[in-house]
Amino acid sequence: MIEKILVTLDGSELAEIVVTEVEKLAAGTDVEVILLSIIPPVAARTAVDDGPSVFVDELVARANADAKDYLSEVAEPLRRKGFKVRTDTRYGQVTEEIVDFARDSDVDLIAMCTHGRTGLERWIRGSVAEKVMRTAHVPVLLVKPTPAALAKRALSKHRPVAAN
Repeated sequence: MIEKILVTLDGSELAEIVVTEVEKLAAGTDVEVILLSIIPPVAARTAVDDGPSVFVDELVARANADAKDYLSEVAEPLRRKGFKVRTDTRYGQVTEEIVDFARDSDVDLIAMCTHGRTGLERWIRGSVAEKVMRTAHVPVLLVKPTPAALAKRALSKHRPVAAN
């Protein structure tokens, strides 16, 4: 029986497609949905807006705050629908952090969206979804976004304007 579903999100509309599928899977159950965003490592020092260099901890703190805000925005509609939702962020190598978080949090399923990279781009950047699927200790639900699903997700995020 599934009690906890880990949903990985990278901040893209594409990745959010998985949320709709998790809603369907968890509807009418007491499943806990955990929304997770990973902040990847950055170089030791990075110039920002041609100004002074900002240290990594400041960049990570800013990225962490942004990720928390983003996850809260995604979590709120789920909570309004009655789902039990928790959010978390981690810093590190994306694949390893997802797999470690899943193990440490004792999740029953990892749900994530594929980005559909192929050819040279996939060879260079790799596939996080594929790596997670190969190394996770629990089943992984991979959702391939379609143009229709992207449109439906985008529309669901916008509230209709009331007519006067």
